[in-house]
Amino acid sequence: MPIQSFCPPSCVFNILQQMGPYAQIIQQVTADVTGGGYPQQTYLLGAKQEDRVAYYAKLILVVTCAAQNYCGQLILPEGGYSPRIFVGDMDCDGVDDILVSADTGGSGGTVSAYAYSFLGYLAKELFNYNTYYDAHPFTADYVDGYRVRIADGAGTQWMLDISCRGEEYLSQLYRPDGTLKQPTSAMVLGTTAVLPLWGRDCWNLQVVERVAGVAGYDTLGYIQMLTSWDGNEFLPYITQISTIVTCDAPATPYDDC
Repeated sequence: MPIQSFCPPSCVFNILQQMGPYAQIIQQVTADVTGGGYPQQTYLLGAKQEDRVAYYAKLILVVTCAAQNYCGQLILPEGGYSPRIFVGDMDCDGVDDILVSADTGGSGGTVSAYAYSFLGYLAKELFNYNTYYDAHPFTADYVDGYRVRIADGAGTQWMLDISCRGEEYLSQLYRPDGTLKQPTSAMVLGTTAVLPLWGRDCWNLQVVERVAGVAGYDTLGYIQMLTSWDGNEFLPYITQISTIVTCDAPATPYDDC
């Protein structure tokens, strides 16, 4: 993914002018993200459609290096609320990479997140939250005994105890003996956070997804996946289920064989 290039020092201001009257510098970080041995300035630029709205309709990453007379820009796939960048080595090559995330808005509490390497002044996508979500699916279902079963694509299962949710809630789903009235699915909603966590040699990414029950607002817990770069992509090596329903112990892997 080549970066569009032209000469600084006024390139950032030129880009802002091209983005429209409500464009601004959201964040600026100094780091060597190209591996060239010179500190570069990384800017996150955003453009709103109106002055007083909180949503940035367009986001652009700009990397500049005065020592190399270089300026490159990368238009991000989508906008969002409260966009931010984190700079750190995520693919363990000794050179800093850039994680961009933004809130998507709405009641789901989801975020968008993309990570890029700019090694050799070329942009390479390391992480895409949509691609990751599709590659690592989960299912969630209510089961007998006032529990919710969460399963990943490899067949690992976790159980959430919801027995203390109250009679009004449980009576919608269960008979008095604890058996389900009918098969009922819960929901594994989109990505709610992508957080950098320091690993052995570089930064790992913790990907968090929310589990909801009968409606989107009915949060049952969160799927937390700690992922690391394997040379080609981020893969999970620890998966945990945390619950906000404190009826019993936290959810643990379950095997019904």
